[in-house]
Amino acid sequence: MEKSLNKFIILFTLPWALFAKEGNLKKWVENQWKNVHQDYRIPVIDAGLSIGPEDQKFLAMDANPMIRNQYINSTYFSLGQKLSKCLSPQFQIGNWYHFATWASLSAGEVISGQKFAELGKIKNALFWIGGAIGKVKGKKVQKEIFANTNAIIATEMIPLGREFLKTFCGDKKGNYAEFQKRFDVEKQYDLWLLKAFKNYEKAIREKDYEKKMELITYGSIFHVVAEQKRVDTLILKIFQTGFRTRLTRTIFKIMATKSAPLRMGTDTKLNIRLDKDVPTNFTHPFLKKINHLQFQHFNKKIGLKNNLRQAPTYKRSKSKDWGNFEQRQKFLAAFFRGYITHRSLFTFPQKTLRSDTLIPEIKQIYKEAAVFAGKRDDMAHRAKALLFLYYETKKTLSFALSISHLTLALDRSTWVGEAMEKKPVIGKAIKKMKYVKDYKVWGGLLRSINQTMVRRLFFSYRLAELLRKKKISFLSVFQGMNQRSSLYKEVDSIAEIIPFMMDILEKVKTGKGLSKKEQWDQFEIFSYWEHRTINQPQMKKGFSRLPAPLKLLLKRPPRRFVEAIFLDPFNVRATFNLKCFKRKRYLRTENFMNPNKRIDQAREFFGLMMELNFNPNMSCFRDNYYLYQFPEKFYRGPKKYIDGFFKKTSLSQGF
Repeated sequence: MEKSLNKFIILFTLPWALFAKEGNLKKWVENQWKNVHQDYRIPVIDAGLSIGPEDQKFLAMDANPMIRNQYINSTYFSLGQKLSKCLSPQFQIGNWYHFATWASLSAGEVISGQKFAELGKIKNALFWIGGAIGKVKGKKVQKEIFANTNAIIATEMIPLGREFLKTFCGDKKGNYAEFQKRFDVEKQYDLWLLKAFKNYEKAIREKDYEKKMELITYGSIFHVVAEQKRVDTLILKIFQTGFRTRLTRTIFKIMATKSAPLRMGTDTKLNIRLDKDVPTNFTHPFLKKINHLQFQHFNKKIGLKNNLRQAPTYKRSKSKDWGNFEQRQKFLAAFFRGYITHRSLFTFPQKTLRSDTLIPEIKQIYKEAAVFAGKRDDMAHRAKALLFLYYETKKTLSFALSISHLTLALDRSTWVGEAMEKKPVIGKAIKKMKYVKDYKVWGGLLRSINQTMVRRLFFSYRLAELLRKKKISFLSVFQGMNQRSSLYKEVDSIAEIIPFMMDILEKVKTGKGLSKKEQWDQFEIFSYWEHRTINQPQMKKGFSRLPAPLKLLLKRPPRRFVEAIFLDPFNVRATFNLKCFKRKRYLRTENFMNPNKRIDQAREFFGLMMELNFNPNMSCFRDNYYLYQFPEKFYRGPKKYIDGFFKKTSLSQGF
């Protein structure tokens, strides 16, 4: 991905590199201090590391700051990708180097002056006046501090990353005890850095995906804490002011922090606000609850919750003063945990020319997915489609079977508006209150959401097949694609489930099947994606347009006896029938508009399906409430019927 930049770097450095030699890092850095103002120097790690000729050339303190910044960005990204493959070959999990790529890019925007240009005329004028009268650091000084901080961090972390990869990610696995001897264990930041790399080393050996993710996240957090502690004195200089009153200094710090969002990603740009609590929207389901004991203790110590099941944000994680180490540490710990699997983390930081050879094939898969999901109102069709996916994956994608049942359970309720119109007495009364139209809108929205979810689930399955066939990474899919196109949005919407879908396909190919834990992992990932990423944004938008009575019904669904008296006449259900599981009770979502509550209900249902080994003998499909359209031959041979149904569908639609 970084070929274009690397080509430039190689051509630029070749004559010099022929004569340069690898050198001792500590001696090389100490030699660089002559080009650094004494106020901007920090302690150097003494880890017996070497620094190569190319790094020496581009990380030198007298090098062009912008070229150096581009080199750092590219190198961080390359190290991050290599470390990611080493720590987690099957699944894409980020690490410190990925985050550092975007932090370095943000530093580059200060160095180039781009960040100041974006502040607007008023804030720029205030910074200019403050700098002119000596109350705040002027633009020139800020650029110098950022350039030095960026370079000093890189001179340590790049050689250290190379050494770790060389020691632990080659053919021969290194000895961590020997690696540890290189550090000064009496220094706090060296100890934290060792702790970070120790967790990386453990992650390489860890087979359990959930534990591996916790180790990598915990290691990355300690990595950033160590790095932030080392450059703390430099960061404090940016926030030092000549204002006399405490209030004025506080206002300046708040304004400076607020004016510095962190950008992440070129395909999907995220502006991470430092002065806002980190949202939990993008936190991987495996990191919603921390089980690692040391990780738990660390979170408790800095004031972050270990269990985020019901939390929309990492409460009190925002930083009002970025110059305060404790606030910075808390924000970054939440930020790393929240975004360590986000796709934007893995996009190359420079714009490059990309191949678009995959686009025609992806477009074809996109069309197939639309046929597979059917028209908006074809709920029974989608129930069959999901069953087809279940059998297609040799019953490995158990999530599809569960959603097939829940799709059918939802079907009749979405037609409540039409059902009301057919009731001569009650229907007329409700119609006069003008609620029938709103119920129709809501029902249509739910059918549309269901259509979108099923289409994207099938799309992820077919795209994962293509990636396996071509032996390419998921990020290659975005190459040459218009970011404003519907195809791009469709691909982007399935980013978080593609890795697990590829793992399911691997299990199908090898015939290994899934353990119970892996089945639960599958549920957590897919249900989180379905209810939070896909359904919730559309549901919130539709909910805002509904009348108060319907809003109340959705937020506080009635219990079974009320449902039987008032809702059953309109073919509406607020509960899910469990008779097919030989249970004399119903599942009820406490608050249908709360994605966590919907996931809780789905989790209970998934557990019941697991008890029956995902084989309820089709008795659930005989519930006359929802599956009123399936013929008798479906019950006699479900797989045969489903295969025949989709064979006819695919032929008639040019599938």
